[in-house]
Amino acid sequence: MKVKEAIVIIGAGPAGLSCAFELTCHKKINSPNAVVILDKNKVVGGLARTYEYKGYRFDVGPHRFYTKNQEVLHIWRKFLKRDLIEVTRLTRMFYKGKLFYYPVQLKDVVLKLGIFESFLTAVSFIKAKLFLRSLRPKTFEDWIRKHFGQKLYQHFFKTYTEKVWGIPCSKIGSEWAAQRIKNLNFIEVIKTAIFGERTRKSKSLINKFYYPKKGAGYCYKKMADYVNKHNVRINLQSQVTKITHTRSQITSVEYNQKGQRLDLPVDYLFSSMPLTQFILSLDPAPDKIVIEAAKKLSYRDHITVNLIIKRAPLFPDHWIYVHSPEVKMARITNYNNFSKEMVKLL
Repeated sequence: MKVKEAIVIIGAGPAGLSCAFELTCHKKINSPNAVVILDKNKVVGGLARTYEYKGYRFDVGPHRFYTKNQEVLHIWRKFLKRDLIEVTRLTRMFYKGKLFYYPVQLKDVVLKLGIFESFLTAVSFIKAKLFLRSLRPKTFEDWIRKHFGQKLYQHFFKTYTEKVWGIPCSKIGSEWAAQRIKNLNFIEVIKTAIFGERTRKSKSLINKFYYPKKGAGYCYKKMADYVNKHNVRINLQSQVTKITHTRSQITSVEYNQKGQRLDLPVDYLFSSMPLTQFILSLDPAPDKIVIEAAKKLSYRDHITVNLIIKRAPLFPDHWIYVHSPEVKMARITNYNNFSKEMVKLL
């Protein structure tokens, strides 16, 4: 089957490029203009893009590559080949001026929290299991307190989560906790702490992950090169400004490319742009109730400060979670520990 329709994909991140790749796999695209990707950034990769500065590489992240899906793993290996390396993970949590291993190690926690505080934490967990068994969690806070107890919630969940999302844990749905911390339970943590096991049942406890040698964005650069050779055109620095439709069919997309306003006819549209921005770009505009609902959605900005420090390795961790409430940041990353090709030789 040959593609004759005009297909537009908004976003050259993992979702948009994977969509283009699927189209190249299942359809014969014989025109260089049959499929067009629009992306507002200077490089591909979306939220997983990698920037290069004076020979140093920085992710908008960091990102680790981990999946149980063999099809996804096959795609990574197809594009990266020997550039996909396996990394043994080391992460710790900074809390009360000390670094705690994550996943937790029983001896480490007792030594750094102290025997008395560790005892109170254990009692808190037991109380949760006895008295919160029938609790139906509605919020992230409820879910963590039920499964871990009040003390562990205060020590290792509350502050970091609220830093990342910018809202109280009491306003985050329990569904997110159940998905994000899936299969992580106290028994599993204790097994990890005592026996050194890092079970693959939990995404949070894996001790190895894959990573592209030249950064997360390198995977999507290779994918972009591939689809480009298969007649998919990628327009970077192209900000979508208007999506014209007849209420039952999207007919065209208007975008701004380096100050020039352009139009693309559309038969099929795939979008990975923020939902709020998508709704507000529709022309004609949707019903007022839809616009008001869209405006109530909020997105968390990702602010990264990249530093080049010309000295011996700073710390062995891949990243450190900053749980201390007085420090106004969420995480510190050392890309040199992900791959030596992320950092220029000093």
